Amino acid sequence: MTMTFLAWLLSFAVAFAGAQLAPDLPHPHVPKAIAALGAGGKLGLQWFTVPFNAEHLAKLEKDFTWHLGFASFENAMPLRAGDVAVPPGRWKLDALRGATGQDWSLALSPFELWQARRAVASNPAAQEDLARIEKELAERGVPARIVVPTEVLAAGDAEHLEFEVLLRGYAARARFSVEPAGGLAFALRLHFGTLHRSVEFTEVYEARPLDATGETRR
Repeated sequence: MTMTFLAWLLSFAVAFAGAQLAPDLPHPHVPKAIAALGAGGKLGLQWFTVPFNAEHLAKLEKDFTWHLGFASFENAMPLRAGDVAVPPGRWKLDALRGATGQDWSLALSPFELWQARRAVASNPAAQEDLARIEKELAERGVPARIVVPTEVLAAGDAEHLEFEVLLRGYAARARFSVEPAGGLAFALRLHFGTLHRSVEFTEVYEARPLDATGETRR
């Protein structure tokens, strides 16, 4: 056994022992995204992964709002989730705790409004921008928050926060065609530890009429 190999073996042993004694490294917050195409536009979802903490989750009280890994949701077309309408826009996506630990909803706030509120928290001088944004949203009829109920989803424990979008497709004009005759249906699913929730969305889409030859009118 050469001295070179002995030196390498010793350095490996020291490094391994140090790794065992070192404190746990912080969880890497990995940025993730999902993009999809509906009948009338695009969908986008962005977040970063965070580790599940059951003890922390159990302490949360009613009406607590959690940032969901600073998730944001963007829809270029109008959507519906049951009786709830979601106009086109970019939204800050949060989880809203209900009366029990099994009662959660999704809360959507205009992204620009969320950013303006965060700015005011650290800089009171930004209050003027916040007031302007609130006024513009009100004039456009965009609500300051939309609450979407969720359904419980059966799944195994998820160590980290994850989203998935299950596309159910849209009605097409004819066989072998991708031209839409109706809106996209999809499920937005959330997984975090023992918390698994799902929301069914439907795109609001009005197909253009056909002309006498069966072609879509321009």
